[in-house]
Amino acid sequence: MSISFSKPNIREVQNLIQRELKDIPLEQLTIQAPEGFKIDPIYLSSEKQVSIPFSLDYRVVFQMTNPDLNAISTSNQALIKSLEQGQNGIILNFSHLNWNLTQLSDLFTDIRLDYIHTEFLNLSEVTERFISEFLQKYPHPLSWSHTALSAQVYCISDDQFVTESAKLIQSLNGKKAFIHLEMSGDYFRDIAKIRAFKTILFQHAKLEENSPEYVIIGETGLKDKLVENKDNNILKLTTEAMAAMIGGCEGLWIKPHDNEVDSEFSQRIARNIFHLMQEEAYLHIVQDVSSGSYFIENYSEQMAREIYSHLV
Repeated sequence: MSISFSKPNIREVQNLIQRELKDIPLEQLTIQAPEGFKIDPIYLSSEKQVSIPFSLDYRVVFQMTNPDLNAISTSNQALIKSLEQGQNGIILNFSHLNWNLTQLSDLFTDIRLDYIHTEFLNLSEVTERFISEFLQKYPHPLSWSHTALSAQVYCISDDQFVTESAKLIQSLNGKKAFIHLEMSGDYFRDIAKIRAFKTILFQHAKLEENSPEYVIIGETGLKDKLVENKDNNILKLTTEAMAAMIGGCEGLWIKPHDNEVDSEFSQRIARNIFHLMQEEAYLHIVQDVSSGSYFIENYSEQMAREIYSHLV
């Protein structure tokens, strides 16, 4: 005995969903994106599936630290400890202070820069000159993705995501870039905007015949994180970090849940969020986790169209 099943039409699907929703109108599930377009809740197919490009075949977890010019050995030991606990990306805030070659060498004692990824931020002219010299003389080969100076690091805010994305894509012209994308906490929108940005960014580089030397870093936001709600902040950070990984970021910068940048405990919690997604959920194994989701594909396409419309 064989049973044949007929494919339901869209009206039948809508009626079934409405029955489950009871008094909630189906139209209420339609998403009104901040960019102005609407995303319907039901999709039966998609012809817009794209492959999201990746610059690295692994993920990087970044954390910011403020090296102390008056306690270089202590700063060095703190960096080593964080690396031993699974961190593989460092954001160094030099606060426009002047460091020399000897001091930089002491800061990186027993640290292999060719095994990690490092951003050097807020550099004075003197410090930038000595860091460039230090990297040129580094005894181990460094690829383009291992280090980035202040001028090679860019940040795109969530509030002005579309316009800032278009402006940055047009201005890079083949330059190496570590690009921070601020997460909003809107789970599906964050996934879609990362996928859209990477698609336009890499396609633009291909059309301009430029080498796409880009590391995209999902940066968790602080807008809705109240210090008195530390436990809730951890959940929010986890959601934002998960969206960044699913969206296709090569790196994550998970901010401290208590806003204490130099707190060893908060930095460990941030690292553990990343480790849970990598070692427990294995989100790093599949490069484009959301590929094939009709809803995400459509959301990504609409966001990409918005970015493209702002390209001159």
